[in-house]
Amino acid sequence: MGAIDSDILLKLKNNFLPLGGVVLMVIILAKRRRILHVCRRATGPLVLVFFQSFIFPKKTVHALKRALFDTMRMQTERLGRPLEIVEIGAGTGENFLFFPENSQVTIVEPMEGCQKYIQKNMQTFGKHVTLKAIKVGFGEKMDEILDEGTFDAAVLCEVLCETRDTKKFLEQTYRILKPGGKLYVMQHAPGKKHGMEYRLMSLINPVWKAATTCNMLGDYLPIIKAVGFTDIDMEHLEKPLFSNYWPIIRTRLIGRATK
Repeated sequence: MGAIDSDILLKLKNNFLPLGGVVLMVIILAKRRRILHVCRRATGPLVLVFFQSFIFPKKTVHALKRALFDTMRMQTERLGRPLEIVEIGAGTGENFLFFPENSQVTIVEPMEGCQKYIQKNMQTFGKHVTLKAIKVGFGEKMDEILDEGTFDAAVLCEVLCETRDTKKFLEQTYRILKPGGKLYVMQHAPGKKHGMEYRLMSLINPVWKAATTCNMLGDYLPIIKAVGFTDIDMEHLEKPLFSNYWPIIRTRLIGRATK
């Protein structure tokens, strides 16, 4: 009886376990997007906190953001009232620091786990503004959570690389802005094609995108133009985060546009 059991187990091992492994891999690949989405929701806030606290040097990033958001104050003065601002993909909410006094801020963020960090940073960086609401959802589906023509300014800070459908995301951003509303963008970009930075990022991108959902090679300026934004004042600025010898993520698309 023991010998028969051994034969059966051997057949199972040799014939069915490899097949089961193949089936399991197919299921995993088929569900990859769902698995990544669950992982991102669970670990994304911690990754953001790590990068913002320990990896990206605050001095460099803050200088870029101050330059970007400086015209918000002029926009406030021109309107003669506090701005209605929406930040889409706000992460941990560190941009509160750069918004004008008394701004009314709405956050759209797909990661529910970020809410506690947003609330914490509101107390640290955002006592001069009002947090009106945190809407949990994706930018591509903002028609389900936000009305058309609601905001004076929309902030997209290192979020376009994470979009599922960049054109739809930007169309929704355009929709929720008031006529004359401003789009503020700060987004890493691949740099000049055929340059060293672009080549290195092209090599890394497939693995990086599969692991994190972040696309390092997105070309966003043509899409911004295509969805209808005008008065586009944006540039690809080479600003290494760490040193002149840092080989990738040196270039950023930074600037503003108008609905």
